[in-house]
Amino acid sequence: MEAAPATRPVIEVGAQGLAETMDQAWAALLAANSPPVIYRQGDVLVRVAKDSKTGALCLRVMPPDRMRLYLARIAEWIKPTRGGPKPEYPPTAVVDAVLADDDAELPLLRRIVSVPSSTRTAACSMRRATTSRAASSICRRLG
Repeated sequence: MEAAPATRPVIEVGAQGLAETMDQAWAALLAANSPPVIYRQGDVLVRVAKDSKTGALCLRVMPPDRMRLYLARIAEWIKPTRGGPKPEYPPTAVVDAVLADDDAELPLLRRIVSVPSSTRTAACSMRRATTSRAASSICRRLG
């Protein structure tokens, strides 16, 4: 996954309701997801990973623990206290709500394709599919 942005947004835990906190989490996630590392596939969020045995690219569903780690990296989560704001983990309710959101504005990923393509000089090259809100594919070099 990508490194955290240089300036992470601050999300205050417990200062508002779940819907508002989830909106802030989505804003942080969408801002950090450029270029995309998290996609939609059907009704689940996925990431592209390397298979540990074959080295081939594959899709992995984003489980709650990995999404919580990702949200912790892309935003600064704090909880107000009398002594001042204290660092906090992304709440489980927010993580679950993000993963359950059917209106995720993430790129739709239908498949990973491994195909070579030739240039005019017959050199083998790889073209990465553009990622927009439309369906996309990720290509990788063979060999």
